[in-house]
Amino acid sequence: MTDQSHPETAAAPEFRAVLTPHRSLSRAGFGAVMLALSLPCLGMSMVFLSLGAWPVAGFLGLDVALVYWAFRANFADARRSEIVEIAGNRLAVTQIAKSGNRRQIDFNASWVNVSTRELSGDVCELALAESGRRLALATFLGDAQRRDFAAVLRRALSSYRRA
Repeated sequence: MTDQSHPETAAAPEFRAVLTPHRSLSRAGFGAVMLALSLPCLGMSMVFLSLGAWPVAGFLGLDVALVYWAFRANFADARRSEIVEIAGNRLAVTQIAKSGNRRQIDFNASWVNVSTRELSGDVCELALAESGRRLALATFLGDAQRRDFAAVLRRALSSYRRA
């Protein structure tokens, strides 16, 4: 695996897929959820404060803060992505971490194998393999999505190899 880009991948790719984690809650939805959670907690906090039970108000605030932190961590994780491109004789995978750091791994498109391995239950692992190198791919996708993407990538590689 190399962490450098190649000029071949700078040309228009013959195949390009951008994989991102699915998030069903939008930013506006997040605001609505936080508002719906915060207002009742604020009201209950006022009641408990008026009764002299101030520690309860603190715990209600802590609950809201923990839910906020969990959603923010979830949104930060959603910044991860992978770009899979076939251009020239290269299959390039660019992995983008949630921090924004990029790592490109290049494979020879003529020799790379797309493999799926069924693990326990209905769990599926998708990987690229070539010359003893192996790269797990789309780890943030669901199992059905990994299987679907494996089929799409196999078709793209088959088309490239026939050309």
